[in-house]
Amino acid sequence: MSLPDLLGWIGNIFFVIGAILLTRKNRLGFYNNLLGNCFYVSQGIFLKVPSLWLLSVGLGIVNICGYYHWSKNEHRPN
Repeated sequence: MSLPDLLGWIGNIFFVIGAILLTRKNRLGFYNNLLGNCFYVSQGIFLKVPSLWLLSVGLGIVNICGYYHWSKNEHRPN
């Protein structure tokens, strides 16, 4: 297996685990998705595919914003 393939598969594993954790309302899902995005960025840079790494950076930013929003709403009284 080539390095780009390995990076992609590891990113997929982290991203799917992150999605499962988020559906279970577990904050660790954000970390898993962010880590998966880091592998996708690495793969995109290695393969020289700007659309892949740019999408992954964008999704990472969305992930960070989601974590911030979730944390902010947890401290808000009902």
